[in-house]
Amino acid sequence: MDAGNLYKVLAYILRVLSGLFPKDMNPRMGGRVSNRFFNLRDVNLFLISFTLLFLEVMCIRWLSTEIRIFAYFQNFVLIACFLGFGIGCSLPELKIPVWITIVLLALFAVFTGYIHLFETGSRILGMFHDYHIVQTSVEDIPALQAVKDFLIVGLLFLLLVYMFLAVGVRLGRCLKDHPRPLWAYSVNVAGSLAGIWAYTLISYRDTPPWLWFIISLALLLYFALEDRSHFALAIIGSSLALLFVWQTPLPGQRIWWSPYQKLTLTPMYLDLDDLGNILPSTGKTKQRVHYGYNLTANQTHIQFLENLDIYPRFYGRIHRYNLPFFLLENPERVLILGSGCGNDVAAALRMGVEHIDAVEIDPLIVEIGRTLHPNRPYAGDRRVRVFTDDARSYLKKTTDRYDLICFSLLDAHTLGSGYTNIRLDDYVYTVESFREARRLLKPGGLVTMRFWTEQPFTAKRLFQNMTGAFGREPYTFWLEGMYCIAGNKPLDLSDRMGSDRDLAKILSDRERALDFLNAAGKTSPSQDDWPYLYLRAHQIPVSYLLIILVLFLATYFVLKTTVPGKLKFNVHFFFLGAGFLLVEIQNISRISLLFGNTWIVNSVIFSIILILILCANAIVAGFRISGTTGAYPFLGALILLAYIFPLNSLLGLAPAVRGTLAGILLCLPLFAAGIIFAVSFSHSRNLNTAMGSNMLGTVLGGVASSLSFVIGIKALSLIGLVFYAVTFLTRRQLR
Repeated sequence: MDAGNLYKVLAYILRVLSGLFPKDMNPRMGGRVSNRFFNLRDVNLFLISFTLLFLEVMCIRWLSTEIRIFAYFQNFVLIACFLGFGIGCSLPELKIPVWITIVLLALFAVFTGYIHLFETGSRILGMFHDYHIVQTSVEDIPALQAVKDFLIVGLLFLLLVYMFLAVGVRLGRCLKDHPRPLWAYSVNVAGSLAGIWAYTLISYRDTPPWLWFIISLALLLYFALEDRSHFALAIIGSSLALLFVWQTPLPGQRIWWSPYQKLTLTPMYLDLDDLGNILPSTGKTKQRVHYGYNLTANQTHIQFLENLDIYPRFYGRIHRYNLPFFLLENPERVLILGSGCGNDVAAALRMGVEHIDAVEIDPLIVEIGRTLHPNRPYAGDRRVRVFTDDARSYLKKTTDRYDLICFSLLDAHTLGSGYTNIRLDDYVYTVESFREARRLLKPGGLVTMRFWTEQPFTAKRLFQNMTGAFGREPYTFWLEGMYCIAGNKPLDLSDRMGSDRDLAKILSDRERALDFLNAAGKTSPSQDDWPYLYLRAHQIPVSYLLIILVLFLATYFVLKTTVPGKLKFNVHFFFLGAGFLLVEIQNISRISLLFGNTWIVNSVIFSIILILILCANAIVAGFRISGTTGAYPFLGALILLAYIFPLNSLLGLAPAVRGTLAGILLCLPLFAAGIIFAVSFSHSRNLNTAMGSNMLGTVLGGVASSLSFVIGIKALSLIGLVFYAVTFLTRRQLR
């Protein structure tokens, strides 16, 4: 099917759906829409909305992978996108060509080839020691270097804002003076929903960035055709973008893009002499042994795929992988959380464990372990069951009981949600999570936790969380990271240590771990409402405040350089956007607690919200709802109900029932907010200003979400309630 036929099919589908949609109530409508106007404007509106959402989620995913600083501030990438197309949507008269978006996208592609230019940008954010950013903890940075790093961070965000500016202008032009406001908004939401689904689908299929770029650039080139005099620049920019985003692995390397991260696998070798002793890399090599792989995720090492058959030879009889299985005599059932490519599973198999449940969130890591791990721990052994799931989600829904539960290295330092402030592993290590693990233990069973941390406060928080869950301090020692052991009853390892000298030597190394904990000073446990494992205290990190400052400076610069005169602004729609995004962020955080912080869960939640908006639009149009006064008490009551309701009370229900009740409880406030927005939008006399102000309001909502670092996640809904109160007081602006 060529582009022309695709255009006709899309126009036909929209025309049929429009017939099912009652005429809007806006007095400007007139009730007549020509086919030509409908075909051109509404199809373009759908396509630009699709492009915006597809490009937005692509940038969040891609930039947070390739430019490390964005890995820790993905929600601010989202805010920068909203800022760019919010300003653009408010200013449809701006003469800003789409080829600028393409060239800036190509520029970011060039940047990703020079990662070292932006590593210092991460260092400045790690220098404050109040928010753990892996491999950036430094004692001192020269003032001049800090200023330069700050400017680099600001430049990156500024370019990101400008990249979305031209696309936002096209959205504003499609909305400006549209004769059917509510239908236009519905087309906008439908295009956004399609963009989310399209990107989720191709991400789920482990596709590389060059395919994402082809789709994005094809859409952008379609809109760049309106400026044929500069179309050659758009073609050149597209070619550069594809050229630099196409990555060729080094010899021996393999690169994959899973639904969560970029995975790079590099083979590892040992040089041995005639006696099998390890030689330095510059020594005379008698034999070279391939013993595994080094796996990195998003430019950060996460795991070695090691041949455990050679471990006793080089690392001793007891090592970091098989130590848990020496703590109990013949454990029958073992649960390994964060099993990765299978090192822990391989160790358990060698130790003769009869039944092993392995949980790993990334399906591609499981597949790498199944096909490439030297010991093939996932390759069909009937003693092993593999679950591709979030560790916390699995703890909630399993009914099995275990002799031993191992929290392996789940420290996902560079993985977070693009919509919240939560990192992928925050919920895995809370007090409640350890309590759920304790609930699954058989009498006499043990929970072990191994964690590599560069900050003492993180180690102490984990220690406190286990103490709170088990009612007593865990047995803590150091073995290539902090190790903690706890059980349902007071722990006594004396018998095991007395019968095994190697084990006694390892478990006796407690001084280093205790000194590390004592260096942390005062910390507080992390709980489900405040799950921030990597944050020192209940405060907004200085690094976040710096990024917020960067965003405000970027906003000021963009407005000064692009806005001719005063920016048109609507306070009512601004705070509708702020309240909506803030409540949405809070809901995604809380639902992720029930079902896991996975990419699919986030996409499903986002899709449900957009579908509810479409339903709200249809109800407003179908029942000709013309006022919002009655909707506000309903909205307030729903927000308060979601605030006070204990979500943990749903954990014992079946997943389908739990999901239905949680979805109704948490998403109904957004449905009520959608009713208010639909009525307000249908009465708006300047649709592009309304939509632009709404997008700019999401910037405030995104920034306000950082307050969860201080007050917790649930309390964000109360701030959202304040934002909606402002919209109630300013609703007369529409008249």
